[in-house]
Amino acid sequence: CVLCHREEADQHGAGHKLVQQGLSAHLGCLFFTNDLFQKAPKEEGLMGFLPADIRGTAWRAMQEDCFVCGKSGATIICSQDDCDRAFHLPCATKGGCVTQCRLPY
Repeated sequence: CVLCHREEADQHGAGHKLVQQGLSAHLGCLFFTNDLFQKAPKEEGLMGFLPADIRGTAWRAMQEDCFVCGKSGATIICSQDDCDRAFHLPCATKGGCVTQCRLPY
C-alpha cells in the first residue's frame, strides 16, 4: 500500500487492498488519509480516488513521521485542535487512537 507501506490488510482497519496500474492502496487508507478525496465515479481509479492524487498524497506524506512507529509516510493527521500528530492507519488503530468516519463517508 502506497499510503501505509504494509503488504496486506490486517486487523488494524486497513481493509481490502485495491490494485490498479501498478498502484496499490488499502480501502481504509484511502478513506482515512487527510486531503485525499474521491473525485471520480467509484468505477474509475481506486474506488474514485485518482492515481495522480494518491501518488501526490503519498509523496507529500513522506515529510510526516508516524507518531507510533516513527517511520515516514504518515498520511493521517490528528483532527484534535491541539494535536499535530501524524499516523499510518494501521499504526493509529494499533496505538489506540480513535479513528472514526464522519459524513459523507
